[in-house]
Amino acid sequence: MLKSSLITALLAFSGLVAQAQTPATPAAPGKAASTAAAPAKAASAPAAKTAAAEPEVKKSNNGICHDKTSKGYKSTKNFTEFKTLDDCLKSGGRAPKK
Repeated sequence: MLKSSLITALLAFSGLVAQAQTPATPAAPGKAASTAAAPAKAASAPAAKTAAAEPEVKKSNNGICHDKTSKGYKSTKNFTEFKTLDDCLKSGGRAPKK
């Protein structure tokens, strides 16, 4: 009796797990096949935007121009963005001390 109850409970549980992993309704053509995949894409999109939004050169409020190879690049939070180090230096900034 106990053995059949355990088997029944296991089968019911595995059915719930399988049901949770499959979409409830089929997706329309051209749409995402699974609703579970949508949050994963949404979570990775901001990371991609953040990486693409990283400026090449940051000029700190103290006037120091940090390019991506500079030690202070990642720690510089308040800055003016420039495309090149030369543009930053021409704006009155200076190179970081080594």
